[in-house]
Amino acid sequence: MHINTLNINLLHTGEPVLPSQIGIDLVRQTLEALQLLAKGGNTMRTAVAAPSAPAPADTAALTPPAPGQPWAGQGGIYICTLPAQFGLPARHLLVGTNEAEDLKWGPYDKEATGATSQTDGRANTAALVAVSDEHPAAEWAAKYTEDGHTDYYLPSRIELLMCYLHAPQVFKTSGWYWSSSQYSSNRAWCQDFEYGNSDATLKGSEFRARPVRSIQL
Repeated sequence: MHINTLNINLLHTGEPVLPSQIGIDLVRQTLEALQLLAKGGNTMRTAVAAPSAPAPADTAALTPPAPGQPWAGQGGIYICTLPAQFGLPARHLLVGTNEAEDLKWGPYDKEATGATSQTDGRANTAALVAVSDEHPAAEWAAKYTEDGHTDYYLPSRIELLMCYLHAPQVFKTSGWYWSSSQYSSNRAWCQDFEYGNSDATLKGSEFRARPVRSIQL
């Protein structure tokens, strides 16, 4: 018996494949190829796939700047990184560069369903925007865009407090900022950036609105 040629190509992702990595399947496929050659005596090329390598680690993970500093390409100013808690995932919190003046929270003596969370500003905003055009502060925040990002919302009471704790210098100290957290049918929570007070104020009051967005980890 004469065997002309036997070419076995190991297909892999660029990493060297050691003999111990080849495994039983490769040995079995090699023996089968030899048996076929022994029967026919013809030239044969057999491609044998090496085991798949694990996906490489993500080396492009986002690294935020210091709190209160602009985050290039991410749509605003970095505030902090919040841990997974209150049923929400861990996430980076950013605030938009711009703000609006003299906006009302919503109609007086009318409760907005689904907008009472102290922590989830995104859910509050979605509930408020769903009620037509009755909530100017939330609607303005939801329409905000920066660096191509469109996923902004009016921050919750706790998210606004995080803004005060980590980067108060990027907010104005006069007046109040609306949160998306409803207190009652007549009042909603707002935040002061001079002394750090939060208060439940009449919804018809005209305060500032500042949009935020979050990046889930």
